[in-house]
Amino acid sequence: MEIHFSEIIYIFALGIILYIILKKQLFDPIGKILEEREGIINDSQSIIADAQVKIEKNREKLDKALSDTNTQVWEIHEKARDEGFDTRKELIKTVQTEAHEMLSNARDEISRASQDVIIKLEKDADAFAREIAGTILGKKIS
Repeated sequence: MEIHFSEIIYIFALGIILYIILKKQLFDPIGKILEEREGIINDSQSIIADAQVKIEKNREKLDKALSDTNTQVWEIHEKARDEGFDTRKELIKTVQTEAHEMLSNARDEISRASQDVIIKLEKDADAFAREIAGTILGKKIS
C-alpha cells in the first residue's frame, strides 16, 4: 500500500476545514456560553457578597443596639431600684420587648435579602439553561 503525498495533504486540509467548522459552530458558542455563565456566577457572587456585607453591617448595628440597650437597661435598673420595684420591672420589660423587635426585624431583613438572591439565581439559571438548550438544538427555546 502506497501513501501518496497528495492524500496526506488532502487529509490534512480536511482536518483543518473540520477544525474551522467546529471552532465556529461549536467551540466559539460554547466558549461564549461559558463566559456568560462565568459572568452570571460572578454577578451572583457579587450580589451574595454585597448581601453578606449588608448582613454583617446590620449585625454590627444590632450588636451595638443590643450593647446600647444593655447599657440603658442597667441605667434604668439602677434608677428603677431607686424609684421602686414595680417601676423597675416595667422598664426592663419594655427594653426587652424593643430588643426582641429589633432582632426580629433584623432577621426579617436578612431573610428578605437571602430570598432576593435565591430568586435572582433561579431566574438566571432558567435563562441560562434555555440559552444552552437553544444553542445545542440550534433553535430558540422559550
